[in-house]
Amino acid sequence: MGDYIRLVSELRPKFFVLENVPHILMDEKFQTALAFLQEELNYRVWTGTLNAALYGLPQTRQRAIVIGFDRILDVTPMPPFPTHCCLCL
Repeated sequence: MGDYIRLVSELRPKFFVLENVPHILMDEKFQTALAFLQEELNYRVWTGTLNAALYGLPQTRQRAIVIGFDRILDVTPMPPFPTHCCLCL
């Protein structure tokens, strides 16, 4: 996680996406890193847990997703819409 934050800090991309195991969202170091991204680097950030099966993975797997945009873009990060559905109505 530290190297990822370091790269975002050094490269200053317009947006970034991070995928990891769900329990990382509760980790204290991760929360500190999120605060740094938002307060010091001026990113808007969305975090959440998505089921990978809804995006085409042939198994049910929960994944933590972090999506961030530089505030200068005036974009609100949002989760992607599912591309696959087993129970579509």
